[in-house]
Amino acid sequence: MLDKLYHRRFSIFLFSFLLLIFGDLFLPIPNESLLQTILWVQNIACSFMLFIQESVRAKLLVWVVFLATIIARLLPFVGYDGSLGFVFIYVIYFVLISYEIFKDLQQQKAVGLEMISAAFCGYILLGVLASIVFFTLDQRTKAFTSTLANTQYADYLYFSFITLLTIGYGDITPVSELAQKLVIIVALIGHFYTVFVMAVVIGKYLKSSS
Repeated sequence: MLDKLYHRRFSIFLFSFLLLIFGDLFLPIPNESLLQTILWVQNIACSFMLFIQESVRAKLLVWVVFLATIIARLLPFVGYDGSLGFVFIYVIYFVLISYEIFKDLQQQKAVGLEMISAAFCGYILLGVLASIVFFTLDQRTKAFTSTLANTQYADYLYFSFITLLTIGYGDITPVSELAQKLVIIVALIGHFYTVFVMAVVIGKYLKSSS
């Protein structure tokens, strides 16, 4: 059973990311904080599949990140602010998953569904990390202006992806110098990622077809 899941790990992980992004459209839970907590937990739980064949130390580290995420997401329900802790934890999570994704991209012999799913996961992971940073920064310093009535986390998730995709509708705008620099960094990384991954995928395809 675990072997079958491992061979489809990136497809399942991609589905969990899509659920994280679009789940609020389909799950009838009125409490947004509770819904986001559920979606975050399922996403990080799905990431365990990426480490099935890794060392015990790597698995233990993922478990620590998983438990710390649950604690950080539950702190606001008991009156504590866990936003900075969650950002720190998710940065660790980002590094772990990114390493695993890029390692698998390099090891894949041929272009297939799993390789494309892995590349897609990496891009979404970058967008999600950026959204957490933007949201937390704005909550603490009011670093963004918006034409939207009441900006919530979902709005910054949207903003992070239109930044990565270099669309920029102007409904959310960075106004502090730190926010502007972060937006530049995210856009640069997003552009580099697409170029780098396309080069890897095309190289694998040419190698497998020759």
